Amino acid sequence: MVSIQAASDARIYYASAEDMRNFFSTNEMTQNLERILAEELFVQTYMRLLDIYCKTPTELYLDLVKRYPDFQNFITLKRSSLFPSSYSGND
Repeated sequence: MVSIQAASDARIYYASAEDMRNFFSTNEMTQNLERILAEELFVQTYMRLLDIYCKTPTELYLDLVKRYPDFQNFITLKRSSLFPSSYSGND
């Protein structure tokens, strides 16, 4: 099981696997959307795994700062210390 805690206000949507299958089988447009989403998820996952295996913790942290430059305005130092050490910037 995975536990996720929002660092700021968030809206969560939930749909069961059956609901998602029903939605994506609605018509050609939703089937195309499903393919696009699956491809994008694959690419993001693949790139993330490459980063984890090939980059140093400092590089991963710098990527985080580059992608979300103001993340420290939303996450307290105490909460950021709960991030995995690979995000701490310490090699």
